[in-house]
Amino acid sequence: MSLILAIALGLRLKQIDVVATAYMDNDPSENGGRLLTSTGYPLGPGVVAVDPNVIPYGTILDIPGYGRGVAADCGGAIRHRRLDLCTHSRKWMDSWGRRSITVTIVGYTNLHAKARRLQANGKGSHAHRRHHQG
Repeated sequence: MSLILAIALGLRLKQIDVVATAYMDNDPSENGGRLLTSTGYPLGPGVVAVDPNVIPYGTILDIPGYGRGVAADCGGAIRHRRLDLCTHSRKWMDSWGRRSITVTIVGYTNLHAKARRLQANGKGSHAHRRHHQG
């Protein structure tokens, strides 16, 4: 469902205040040289690293100044209400810096269902953690 349609229908979308930083998908010092996220999703713009205990994997987010992103990764420094936004551009990453923003949950992908199945099987979201930052 689009954000405009949800508003038109009068649906309340969940908003979360977070601190967001950025990381580069093509810089081994940022991502450990990996091509896939901790959930097996291709690493690239639109991927958001989250604490899956706060924002479940597969959550689609509307992020001011970034656009749409999907919660498909995690990282060693990503805890609680922190996000890390994936980008191709060092210039954009540096200009983004560290920002306090409000993100809107606009939907879920099949990663959300996969993560819930793992949790139900006792494997928990922490089983897929990897550290892409030093």
